[in-house]
Amino acid sequence: MRKIFFKNQEFDISKLVYPILIHGQEGAGASLYTVSLAANLYSQNHKIIFLCGYTMAEKEFTEQVGTVDKSNIQFFVKEKVEDFKDALSHADDNTIIVVKNIEEFEEEVFQLVCSHNKIIISGDIYNSVFKDKILANHFATRIFFSSIDSFNIPEMNKYEGYLISATADGITKIE
Repeated sequence: MRKIFFKNQEFDISKLVYPILIHGQEGAGASLYTVSLAANLYSQNHKIIFLCGYTMAEKEFTEQVGTVDKSNIQFFVKEKVEDFKDALSHADDNTIIVVKNIEEFEEEVFQLVCSHNKIIISGDIYNSVFKDKILANHFATRIFFSSIDSFNIPEMNKYEGYLISATADGITKIE
């Protein structure tokens, strides 16, 4: 499993504050970071409902964690949004909801997940038709792998993002 670092120290992901927004243009590393974050949360026995645009995310997740206990994680792709909505309606407050490739989905999906406590929204926000609504939403933790609106990130390597929250800011990365 890939490790997550913050300021070059292994990151205790239990300190992340929800909701979380992860933005990155294609090739910046945001997708792999999102899957790795989910894998790390899963390894800590968190229940996860994961909606993504493509099947590659589930494959990468399985490569990182090995055998998957389907009672603790459910994967859905964009062709199965209705099944995702059903699973979401049965999720408890401790279930982490991950939507990767948010730009691939309708605003309705975003509105549905925003009513949950523990959400991670990830994707290329600029390519979302409802980017203004995403950016207007309060995210306690924001991680930028690419510059966005008025926030320009410092120069970083691929798989490095700039994390901003109420308690910390700095470079996070996966290895």
